[in-house]
Amino acid sequence: MEVVVISGESRDPGSQNTKQIRSEGKIPCVVYGKEGYENFSVNTLDVRDVVYTPEFKMVEIQVNGNSKKAI
Repeated sequence: MEVVVISGESRDPGSQNTKQIRSEGKIPCVVYGKEGYENFSVNTLDVRDVVYTPEFKMVEIQVNGNSKKAI
């Protein structure tokens, strides 16, 4: 299975922050796991290879030096 690496930046939760992130051309994201959840943002073009494809891909998200795998 192909793994796509996406780098993100930490962000504060909240709707006001997400509006500003979208105005900058980025996507606000949340990844959930056993340890809780983490809010981050990614560049729009970085997720194009995952979203616009008929293939199933695994995603490795790198935020603040931490790496998490997601589907």
